[in-house]
Amino acid sequence: MKMLIVIILALAGAATIGLVSLDDPGLMVISYGQNSWELPLVLGLLVIIAAFAILYLIFNFLFGIFRAPKKAREWNKSRQNKSAQNDTLRGYARLIEGNWEQGEKDLVKRLDHCKTPMLNFLGAAYAAQQQQNYTKRDEYLAKAEQIDPANRMAIDITRARMLTQAGDYAQAKTLLGEMHQHAPGNKTILRLMTDVFQKTEDWAGAKALLPKLSRTKALPEDKLIALDVSIREANFNDAVPDGANISTLKQYKKLAIKQKKNSRMAALYAGRMIKEGQLATAEGIVRKAIKKDWSSELAKLYGQTRVQNLRNQISFATTWLQDHEDDANVHLTLARLNFAHDQTDKARQYYNSAIELGAGDEAFYELGKFYEMEGNEKMALSYYKKGIEDSISDGKSALALSQQTTDSASTESIVTPGSSDRALSIVEKVEVEEVLPEAAKVIEHKA
Repeated sequence: MKMLIVIILALAGAATIGLVSLDDPGLMVISYGQNSWELPLVLGLLVIIAAFAILYLIFNFLFGIFRAPKKAREWNKSRQNKSAQNDTLRGYARLIEGNWEQGEKDLVKRLDHCKTPMLNFLGAAYAAQQQQNYTKRDEYLAKAEQIDPANRMAIDITRARMLTQAGDYAQAKTLLGEMHQHAPGNKTILRLMTDVFQKTEDWAGAKALLPKLSRTKALPEDKLIALDVSIREANFNDAVPDGANISTLKQYKKLAIKQKKNSRMAALYAGRMIKEGQLATAEGIVRKAIKKDWSSELAKLYGQTRVQNLRNQISFATTWLQDHEDDANVHLTLARLNFAHDQTDKARQYYNSAIELGAGDEAFYELGKFYEMEGNEKMALSYYKKGIEDSISDGKSALALSQQTTDSASTESIVTPGSSDRALSIVEKVEVEEVLPEAAKVIEHKA
């Protein structure tokens, strides 16, 4: 392109000189010593231009020869960089596909020519992690930190994630604690610490972290409340029943309004009060909460609460059928409330519909108790058996079902005193005769 421009300019210059010299061509005299030469001016100029052009081409050629090695090196470097870039893209593609071994090889193949060596080392560390090669994982992470110390925070966050994924919670907790000291407001670190605390059930650590999580908005509101519920539930389970702890009702009253409106929080406190026998108080909590935030769990708990005016409870629960007709817990609750209100036909109807909707072993057990109270022990035994079989199919043990049976019987004895002991004796008989062979089959199948 440059040569073409030069030729065009030369032709234009020659044409201009030719037109100028038509009237007076002029004369050029070249003298050297005693010799002299006379040339037309136009011809002399053309000779000078031709000489400069030849000299330019000669010097350009020689300069190109001297620059050839450097250009070759630059071309080779560009080729290597392009190949390294292709290897990086191919390596990450293999990681996305789950081909960890090939992905690792591609990512560390041409690191000397790679423009993002730190990212390649992190990707290779992830690939090694997926292959459970933790030694190589740590080597890659160390090299990433060595080659790019300015991004140590990002590398340590990646290391903490991998330690957590590998189940090495002790190291992850130590590393995150050190990082938290240097960056107390970092949302990613706070989220990772929360994850580790939850997985290790370190509820004391999670509780200490709650104010920072709320202040920095590191977690969405629903997840923050869910964490708060888990912490409070753990505290309930660890509480010493010696009267030294603040009552459940007082704890509930101290909650913020937005916490009381949350269905999970309400279910936690209502469930606790039901266990403590505060059934009327639990009913009020569930009633308020379910009006603001519908929950199938709350609907189920409502069937375990009791107030003197059972008809009012039944009427309130019946309104749920309009929008939640296919919810098994709604039918189970209506069955329990009608059963407690001596509406046996309605109770039987709701128990059957709850079972059809998948209510499970609780409904089988309670319907069995229903038939037992009517004196139909054959039907009662049949439903007890179905309940136990259902619990086994869901992966529950006979011991767990026995505990569930005890809890349910104690709750129902509030409205049907004296029936639970006989029900338990029948269940114990079923457990010996039916559960053990079935449990053996399940264990043999899993083995």
